[in-house]
This record gives sequence, structure tokens and C-alpha cells, in this order.
Amino acid sequence: MIAIAIFLTYSLQFYVPMEILWKNLKGNFNEHRNAAEYTLRIGLVILTVAIAAAIPNLGPFISLIGAVCLSTLGLIFPSVIEIVTYWENGMGRFNWRLWKNILLILFGIVGFLTGSYVSIIEIIESHI
Repeated sequence: MIAIAIFLTYSLQFYVPMEILWKNLKGNFNEHRNAAEYTLRIGLVILTVAIAAAIPNLGPFISLIGAVCLSTLGLIFPSVIEIVTYWENGMGRFNWRLWKNILLILFGIVGFLTGSYVSIIEIIESHI
């Protein structure tokens, strides 16, 4: 059922990346614009199939992406943004916002390093 759902919704999932790419590339094609768009779509689908075939065990790669993205987008970047936002207005009594954000940044760095390390070890071990 999951394979059928992916097969039937792949074009919907691929709509946004294709719109972004095509908006930047369509100016390069004056004639045969439809053929160029279809060729780009087919090429990108073949590329994603080739990547999926080349990496049969996606678990460790998903773990690596999760470790990198969660730590940076979920912990480090929001803390840095809050520090920059409140820098001129003050960080509160005893600079509590600053200390909170420093701890979150350190926790994010530790999560980034340990998660990436474990994921890379899993990737290496799965290929041996």
C-alpha cells in the first residue's frame, strides 16, 4: 500500500521542486518549451530512481539527515535568531535568555556531532 501511495502521489510531491526549477530555466527555451519541460521532468525522475537504486538501505542516510537538520534547524538556528533579536533590548534578568540559548546551542552541537557520528558509522558498516 505504501508503494502504491508513493507511486500515485509522486507527481504531487514533485510539483514544488519542479516549479522552482522550471521557473528559473524556462527563459532558456524559446521554442519546444513543452519538450524541454517534459525532458527535465523525466530526467529528474530518472535521477531520483537512480539514487534510490544506488542506496538500497536508506535508514542510516535518513538518520544522518535527521541528525543534521534537527540539530541545526530545531535547536541551533532558533537560539541564534533569538540572541540576535533580543541583543539590543537586553537578555533579561541575569541574562537568562543568553544562558538558555547558549545551553540550547551546545545541546544542538552535541546532538549534531553524536548523531552524525553514529549515522556515519552505520553507513560505513552497512557497506562493509
